This record gives sequence, structure tokens and C-alpha cells, in this order.
Amino acid sequence: SKTFDARNRKNFIYIQRTSRNAMNGARLILNEHPFIDLLKEFCLKNSLNYIQYDHSKDSNHIKHRIELFYNAKYIIGVHSGTLSNMNFAQSKTTIIEIMSLPMTCSMFYPADLKACAGYSLYTQSQLLNQTYWILPTVVNDQGNMNMNLNRFKILLQKI
Repeated sequence: SKTFDARNRKNFIYIQRTSRNAMNGARLILNEHPFIDLLKEFCLKNSLNYIQYDHSKDSNHIKHRIELFYNAKYIIGVHSGTLSNMNFAQSKTTIIEIMSLPMTCSMFYPADLKACAGYSLYTQSQLLNQTYWILPTVVNDQGNMNMNLNRFKILLQKI
């Protein structure tokens, strides 16, 4: 980036998943408002720029997205393809992936083997020398989740 300056690396990007931007409409955070309030509070305390990113509303040139994620210090979101924007982020960027449970993997019965997207972003983050946290979260019958806000506060204290 021509505009790179270490002081610019203050973006805290929340990749928002909505019923409009998700292909399958599931894995939504049902208590998103208090969750976002926690994110904003963390950003305020740590002098970070809170950015709520919705890929379906991003009509900018790819250059803008690269710069946005290149200047990220933290990236958080529910497991989805949009998290692959972490490829544009620098080493030492902290990635927090909210993973819905149960994961869609079976390694024990070959006849029951399903697609396993569970650890692809972890592997990616390790190849990019990024810090990775997984936040497993149980989903309801519709495939959506309520974040455990107390557990999330503890995670924020550790990163």
C-alpha cells in the first residue's frame, strides 16, 4: 500500500452477516446489538476504528478493500467466505472466527464424510503469520446463534 503507515493499522473490522448478504440465510447472531456494543466499547478503550463491513454493500474498487483489510489490527466475523479477506491483512493481525457448532465434519466414518470448512481459515491465518482465535457457538434449530457475551468479554480481555 502506498499509504501504509503503522499508525493507520487501527482498524477493528466486524464482518457483519445478515439474512440479505448470506447465501444460506443462517449463522446469524441473534443478539447482535449488545454484541456490537461490546465491540465498540473495546475499540473505544483501545483507540481503534470500529468498521462494520458488509460485502454486499461494498461497491468500491478492490483497491479500497485491500487497503481496508491491510490496515486491520483485528478482524472478527462468523465463519463465511467473506473472512477470506484476511488474505489482505498483515502478519500479526488478530483473526476471531465465530464458528457455529456442531461443525460439519466427520473424520471417523468415511461413508459419512461431509464438507469440512471448519479449519480452513485457521490454516490460512497460520500461513499468513496471523493470530487466530476460534469462538465456538451453538446454533439453534434455524442455524442461528446467541453470542455468550460474558465469554466474549473474557476473550476480548485476552487479545
